Amino acid sequence: MARGASGMIDQLRKALPDKDADYDGHMKWNKAATSLKDLFDISVDANTAPQQRPEVKAAFDKLKQVYDEITKHAEETMKPPGGSRMKLFCGDKFAAYVPNGQQTPDGHTPPRPSNGRLNWWVDPGDPSGDVPAFIQVKKPKDPSKPQEGWCGSGQPTANPEEEDYTLNAATEINRRYVYFCENGLRFPQTQAGQQVRVDNNDPTKSTSLTQVKSLSRTMFHEFNHLHNNIHDLKRPRFLNKQIYKVNNQCVEDAKGKVYGYTYAYALARCWGFDASKAVIEEKYRALNTVDTYILFAISMYWERYQFTGPEGRAEEIPPKP
Repeated sequence: MARGASGMIDQLRKALPDKDADYDGHMKWNKAATSLKDLFDISVDANTAPQQRPEVKAAFDKLKQVYDEITKHAEETMKPPGGSRMKLFCGDKFAAYVPNGQQTPDGHTPPRPSNGRLNWWVDPGDPSGDVPAFIQVKKPKDPSKPQEGWCGSGQPTANPEEEDYTLNAATEINRRYVYFCENGLRFPQTQAGQQVRVDNNDPTKSTSLTQVKSLSRTMFHEFNHLHNNIHDLKRPRFLNKQIYKVNNQCVEDAKGKVYGYTYAYALARCWGFDASKAVIEEKYRALNTVDTYILFAISMYWERYQFTGPEGRAEEIPPKP
């Protein structure tokens, strides 16, 4: 997926192919340009390509850097241990909630973080002890099952148009640990294990990019944290399915992150291109959150489909007449 997304950025640096001479290339170029606008608010001008505006060129460079870095590390988990190789834990009980005032597994009573909550990472492959990390987590509903408080039950959300916010995996960047919850392993291994549905009579029944999940997508997300040091931005807040604004400004939702197409789409409209900023990651705020990169890559992977609208609903690209 990363390699394909990188290749599509290369194509966007070139002029829009002639529709009669290269129908497939023309449609793919238009699809990619539309997707960049929807997810990043990057406007690609077919009439000036390959001489794009400086900010678009810089955004292309950033996108290429991210996708190429993921591609470079794609086979890293297959290499022998050692060096900077990550540790990958699948289905392990890696985190436990530590109640206020109680000791951690190694017998310490650490100072509380500002939010009054503590999580304790563990290395299941290291019998010497646990690895502490102060992060913000929810207190488990059942104190006897601290893992469920971190990973969740794996049940989907009530609204199928939104991301399943149950945690599937987590990355501890400093120690290069990537953990996969048991519920995160329930998805098909690759995007090829998914099916895209198009319902022309009722578009709300067409597949949303939020719903197209796989273990490879989760890995892509976590490796983007690890290898590109990109985090998850806070999501725009919604009111009655509309972007919630005060004085024409979007409001951040402290309770959620930009996971899934709906919030990525909203982010690009809430905080789109800002010419007053100095660096490219500030000009295009969506370059600073992980899921936008993954969603663009998945969209490019499904070559026969265009994903449009606030939910990224699938539409079949018509064949050449």
